[in-house]
Amino acid sequence: MRLSAAPTATAVVGLVGLLTGALTGCAASADDLAARGERSPSVVDVVVEPDAADDGAGPLSAASHHVRAVMRADATAEEVMALFDAYDDQVDTGDVVSVSVTLEGATGASLASGEGVEVSLREVEDLVRAQADPVVTSYLLQDYPDLPLVQVGLAPVSFAEVVSVADRYLLLDDLESVTVSSGDLVLRREAVDGSAERVAAREAAVLAAAERFDLLGADVSGRGPTLDVDVADGQEAAARRFLARTATDDVGRVVVR
Repeated sequence: MRLSAAPTATAVVGLVGLLTGALTGCAASADDLAARGERSPSVVDVVVEPDAADDGAGPLSAASHHVRAVMRADATAEEVMALFDAYDDQVDTGDVVSVSVTLEGATGASLASGEGVEVSLREVEDLVRAQADPVVTSYLLQDYPDLPLVQVGLAPVSFAEVVSVADRYLLLDDLESVTVSSGDLVLRREAVDGSAERVAAREAAVLAAAERFDLLGADVSGRGPTLDVDVADGQEAAARRFLARTATDDVGRVVVR
């Protein structure tokens, strides 16, 4: 019987070179990725940056990228969806780690997604709606790299309107954090065990106080032992008495300034 000779070092190096060339040949370059997005309608600019966490050191590795696109302020939901769809295959193969879209204009509404996450039409429609809403001053809906969250800034409105905007996101699945703010009025709803009851109780307490006093600020969340409330000068003592009488135990300690 004739035994085959073991592969030489030169042969091994050559094989690795062939495999590396094949893989990197299939990987999309930054220019290719940018051109892919620039072909989408309403796109103003596309910036492609290498993933800082990917050093590309392995002989069989190919660099992965982050894609950041700017689109016109009046981009439609269908056009934004088309931009995300343009990178579906590259996200699946790992060439692209994340894709974000920011709409031009003062609001600068932004939606970010990435590996393992599929952007929904509902999310894209909410981005476009927020961009067109004159009351919305800032907007971020982020599925990647952190926990899914939404942050909305509003022009001066009542706390009841802050709550109303937060309620819109009850229909968006898997959000871990919803933050809506208007000046010093801040509402944070987070998917933290045991926090839902506390934040609901605090929302109710602040809504009741806002009907009777000039509410200047409130920091409402399910975290921490204290609810901070700010009312107009001269109303502090009455507000303290009211909240001490009406707030439930779930509210915790109330500080009125």
